Amino acid sequence: MRSFECAREDDVLAAVGAGRWPDRVDAELRAHVSDCAICHDIVAVAMTFATVTAEESQAPAARLPDSGVVWFRAQMRARRDAARTAVRPITIAQALSFASVIGLLGVLLGASSAWLQTGVHWLGATAQRFKPGSVSIPESLIVALTDHATLLASIGAALLLMPVAVYFAMKEPRT
Repeated sequence: MRSFECAREDDVLAAVGAGRWPDRVDAELRAHVSDCAICHDIVAVAMTFATVTAEESQAPAARLPDSGVVWFRAQMRARRDAARTAVRPITIAQALSFASVIGLLGVLLGASSAWLQTGVHWLGATAQRFKPGSVSIPESLIVALTDHATLLASIGAALLLMPVAVYFAMKEPRT
C-alpha cells in the first residue's frame, strides 16, 4: 500500500509559505521534492495558493460603509416596513366604510326620495333638449381664447401633469 504522507511535508510547506522556494532552500530539499510525488504536489498547490493570495492582496478592496450608516439604514427600512404593515388594515377599513356610506346614501336618497327622482328625470329631459349649435358665445370671449391659446394650453398641460409629478416626487425609491 502506498503512503499519502511524507516526513518532509512540513519543511516544504514552510519554505513555500515563507517565500523561500525554490531559490533560498538547500539543494537536498529541492532534490527531495523532485523525487517525492507528495511533496511535488504540495509545492504545486502551495505555489498556486500563494499566487492567488498575492493577486487578491493587490486588488482594490471593496469600500464598506460605516457601521453607523448601515445601522441607520436598517432602522429606517424597519420603520418603513412597520408603517406599511400598520397602514394596510386602515386603508382597507377606510375603503370599506366609504363604499358603505356611498351605498347607504344611494339607497336612502335614490329609493325613498321623490324629489331626487324628479330632479334626475328633469336633468335628463333638459340634456336631451340641449343643442350645442344654439348656444351663442360672445365674440370677445372667442378673441381672448384665440389670443391666449398658448397660455391656456400650458395651464391645461400643467394641471394634467401635476398629479404625475406629485406621484413621482412622493414615490419611495426601491431598495
